[in-house]
Amino acid sequence: MPGGEKEKSLKKVRIAAYERLLTLWRQIILEKRRFEEENKELSDYLLRALCLHIDRAITETRMLHGSSYLASRMKSFIEEHAFLPLKVEDVAGHVGISVSRAVHLFKESFGKTIIQYALEIRLSSAIERMQYTGMTLEQIAETSGFASYSYFHRVFREKYGVSPKQYRLGHEGGQPFQPAETGLKPRG
Repeated sequence: MPGGEKEKSLKKVRIAAYERLLTLWRQIILEKRRFEEENKELSDYLLRALCLHIDRAITETRMLHGSSYLASRMKSFIEEHAFLPLKVEDVAGHVGISVSRAVHLFKESFGKTIIQYALEIRLSSAIERMQYTGMTLEQIAETSGFASYSYFHRVFREKYGVSPKQYRLGHEGGQPFQPAETGLKPRG
């Protein structure tokens, strides 16, 4: 071995092909196939993003073993499907375990239920849309994965202590929603 360094053995790591990886790959292919000149800078950024996602997936896979790997796969599935009607049965079926095992494993691994996690993702998306789009609150509720505006309103109010309308009015007044600064703290 040159310089007395030990050669690291290469190991294969099997990662799940989750939607973000596939989307980035598709975007790279589409950019390469453009009839007009390819945007080299965009292609580079897409390739870097793909490599970083793959690196993260490899790191997470190496850290996780057995049941933790299943929990991680469930988490990825929820992230990818949170804006669609989502059932705990779907999440459990994705990793091939029973509903009761999936519920227990997810709670044990992440300290929250599958539904709580899906709601966090949906609420985060709704807040982003309230800040950066002109969509109506009803449209935001629908596109963020809530079955109805009334359900969205109730969940939002329970979590943040204000209604979506109050939040949006505060944000439009140039005051972004900062729970620590405004005294409005997420609940639970």
